Amino acid sequence: MDYLKSLFSLKNRIAVVTGAARGNGKAISEALLKAGATVIMADILKYELLKTVNSFKSKRLKAVLYECDITKNDDLDGLIKTIKEKYNKINILVNNAGVTFGHEVLNYPEEYWDKTYRVNLKAPFELTKRIAKL
Repeated sequence: MDYLKSLFSLKNRIAVVTGAARGNGKAISEALLKAGATVIMADILKYELLKTVNSFKSKRLKAVLYECDITKNDDLDGLIKTIKEKYNKINILVNNAGVTFGHEVLNYPEEYWDKTYRVNLKAPFELTKRIAKL
């Protein structure tokens, strides 16, 4: 392995990426995988996640699928339990999952705001607290 590859190697590192099925999460996951990390790809989008993980596996990248809703504490606890049992550590957390809803501000539906808060702010905070304990 040449100097730069060893300098930036993530071999033997365990990463979790939320919102990993598509978009930025998919790209971040692929970059981590190519750097040698094992990546636990977490997303609520089951079909897209399966498709993405299978495409990475076909490239011999160590992608691990974990379907979950990060706004549900039981799902976060299940993710942490899986990490503990299978890897007993976590080195990298990428809180990538997020939602946006286009709507005019004065009539912005409360359910949009609540979901934005749960996915974009509360879930990353809750996951980070759980991961930090590892």
